[in-house]
Amino acid sequence: MERIDIPIKPEELFPHIKIGVSKYDHLFELHGHTLRNSLRYQVYALHGTQCVCCGLKGTVFFLERQRPDDPFHLNLYGYFNGQEIMMTKDHIIPRSQGGKNRLDNLQPMCELCNDLKQDMPNQIESTPQQNYEISYRQALHALKQVYYAFGQSTKKKLPKHMNGMILGKTKNFLKYHEGDNIHENS
Repeated sequence: MERIDIPIKPEELFPHIKIGVSKYDHLFELHGHTLRNSLRYQVYALHGTQCVCCGLKGTVFFLERQRPDDPFHLNLYGYFNGQEIMMTKDHIIPRSQGGKNRLDNLQPMCELCNDLKQDMPNQIESTPQQNYEISYRQALHALKQVYYAFGQSTKKKLPKHMNGMILGKTKNFLKYHEGDNIHENS
């Protein structure tokens, strides 16, 4: 990924965002680059930049692109213990379960919490703390499954795809949340 290392604060971006207007119907200039009125930017402008699960706040955007021939777009990042964590837009009711790609079904969520949530719908009436506790329990449950399947007593090594996919994400989540006062009830 290519990045232009000029930090852009949310308050610098948000005046350019038009809520409810398609990314094809509104273009704007920022730091010499033409950007589209992305639904992701609208989510942050409307709902804020804080993860609804763990409370991590996205504080800075960077212009980035995947390939040299792609246009630049903005990604939002938050920081925890010096570690950069990308913020995402999350579907409250997952698209796989009929959820729509609309502002009323989207919320800001950090990449770690979004990876753990996967295709599970949010409990709309729950608080951010309850959502956080659900994500934390999922992380512990995933870690338990790995250890039961490949237990330390058997001295088996995890297959590389599982190490990155399950154990890596779970360890990152737990490292990110170390010191939190959430305890597993089961």
